Parts: sequence; C-alpha cells; structure tokens
Amino acid sequence: MEYKIILHKDTLGITQRALKALRDELAQRIEHELIVFQVPSGAHSECGCYGFFLVDRTAGEIAIVGDGFRADGCGEGGAGARAALALLTIYHLAPIEMVSEDANPYRGDIPSYQKTVDRVLGLVTQFSFEIAKEKPPSYIDWCFSHRR
Repeated sequence: MEYKIILHKDTLGITQRALKALRDELAQRIEHELIVFQVPSGAHSECGCYGFFLVDRTAGEIAIVGDGFRADGCGEGGAGARAALALLTIYHLAPIEMVSEDANPYRGDIPSYQKTVDRVLGLVTQFSFEIAKEKPPSYIDWCFSHRR
C-alpha cells in the first residue's frame, strides 16, 4: 500500500504545537485503523527527544508530528511527553518505541523522512492496527501519578 506523508512542519522542536497537532490528528482519525510509532530525534539526543508517526491504514497516510517531546521528563518537553502518552492512552493507543538507530533528524523536508518511513512500514505487519472509537472510554490519572 502506498502511503501519503503528512508533515506538520510547524511542530518541529516545539512541544505545545506538537501536542496540539497530535490531539487534532487523533481526533480526526478516531474511526480509522491506526498504529503510532514513537520515533527518536537525531537532534538533542542527550535528552531523548522524540516525535510520533501515526500510520493510518484507512486513509493511507502517515502523519508526522514533531520532536518536541522529551523522554527524560525534564522541562516543557517532558511535561508534553507525559501529556502525549496520557492522550494516547485515552485513545487506547500504545506507541511503539523505535530504537536510536531509527532516529530521524526531524527537518522541514519530507524526503529526509523516507528512510524512517520505510522502516516503519516494514514494522507495521508485526503489530495490530487499532480503531479508537471501537474501544470503551478510558479515564486516566496516569499523567498526574508520574510527575517528576
């Protein structure tokens, strides 16, 4: 299957915009078959920055949402990472964590993502696509219980 890449350029390196884009993408795709990949950024590797690739089999699209999330939990990026994971949990989507060898530089041009997109597409057959709307509602206090 051929996938169209949707790159949210305005989210690159900006946590608040990345979180809003993730929220909007999930809301628009609530009835679609999704797999979410958590892809590390090549930049700022010391703090473990990452973004998300949302693979939508229904629409035939991959939405790429910026690298403003910090795995080390520090600062705005850390708070954004906790909020993003809580949001994904509400939608019953557990992100698949990619390894550092799959890191993507998160630049503003789509061709720079092709290697990582190819890797993601090679992995989708190993996982199940989820449709969030078919799951019961989920309530969470997860983000508050994991403060640092």
